[in-house]
Amino acid sequence: MRLVASLAEVHRADAVAEHFDAAWNYLYGDRAYLQISTRRLTDGEFRVERALPADLLFSRATDSRLRGGILGQIITAGEPRCVDLLEMTADDPLISLLDRYRSAVAVPVFVEAEPPDWAVMLDPRPCAFDAAAMEELLVRANLLGLATSKLRTAERLAQANSELAEAIEWIDREISQIAKIQKSMLPDPMPTIPGLRLAWSYDTFDRAGGDLFDVLDLSQPPSMTVRATQTCPSERWAIVVADASGHGPAAAVVTAMFHAILHTYPTCPAGPGVLLEHANRHLCAKRIQQSFVTALMVFYEPGTRRLTYARAGHPPALLKSFPQTAPGVLLDAVGEIPLGIDPRIKYHDGEVVLQPGQTLMLYTDGITEARTAQGQMFGIEGIEQSLSTCTGEADCAVNHIVSALRRHQMGVRPQDDQTVVAIKVAEILQAGP
Repeated sequence: MRLVASLAEVHRADAVAEHFDAAWNYLYGDRAYLQISTRRLTDGEFRVERALPADLLFSRATDSRLRGGILGQIITAGEPRCVDLLEMTADDPLISLLDRYRSAVAVPVFVEAEPPDWAVMLDPRPCAFDAAAMEELLVRANLLGLATSKLRTAERLAQANSELAEAIEWIDREISQIAKIQKSMLPDPMPTIPGLRLAWSYDTFDRAGGDLFDVLDLSQPPSMTVRATQTCPSERWAIVVADASGHGPAAAVVTAMFHAILHTYPTCPAGPGVLLEHANRHLCAKRIQQSFVTALMVFYEPGTRRLTYARAGHPPALLKSFPQTAPGVLLDAVGEIPLGIDPRIKYHDGEVVLQPGQTLMLYTDGITEARTAQGQMFGIEGIEQSLSTCTGEADCAVNHIVSALRRHQMGVRPQDDQTVVAIKVAEILQAGP
């Protein structure tokens, strides 16, 4: 994630290597990395084009034509390979440089190269690599090569308007595809929850965004790893609204990670706080760096109308009674910092019993922080005022909030994704799906 984030600001192919070097040193300070090419060389010859660490010894080997040795054997075989105990012979051309390393893994890099380049990682310890390490290096090296290749292509296209237009069109298609994938994660159709009626509006700042909402049936085992003897509580549902920091494809990637983490929780969660702690630990472990996720999660039990909620840096839900005109109540008794910042954070649960005729509004800060041309925010007050003539039905609440928001912005382009979910408590419990 750190490398991907830095590459987002890179516009030159030669700068990709600089960011890769920084990421490599951050992860693998004691390992070596070699980029090897056989292009424009005779059979059996190879050249070390790049090396990490880039000390003087490696620099002397760079661009020299070499032949034989352990690397020559690997390249000649033409297949990915792990070497558990690296033993170099006296005639190996790189023995003075690589003698301290005891294991290696080598993979081909199939980017603009025929024959392919090779990526080699070396470790001073024996048996340091396995099949998973080989797969990881294969993916990383080829993705890095792909990024470099795309930037080189972009540099060439910059000199020709017709080719540049074609590249822009390709990027446009890719972003559109990301947006389609992201929207496929939304609950469609919306599940039927006994005693509740739900409606929602989802509008991204760009085609791909960082907002997410989802509905999970907690009476079903959350994953195949749940033990057969474990019984999940019957008739319990989770509703979550989340917002990854930033905009566009980068935020969409973090949102997709959060979505996947929620759907692979290995047991029946005791409460929303426990589930947020699980997501927080995994996001912190993924090193999403300066990104974070705010989230509001509620658990609802139709039999008792008990609502348990937890917040991670997210705006509190607004609970409003209809047809009464009294101000709504913010569910803000608990709330901790956003996810992905500190893996040690404990997220606490709050609780409320919903009553027939009440409507619960969940939303992202793109709603409340939407501004007029003069800078005035929509705020909680805007939500309250928009509902003054509403019946309280979920569809009515969403339509009134969105309509009032559009009038408030007066044509000003939103600066953030905007999501709102309305949950109406029915007068009579609905039959189950």
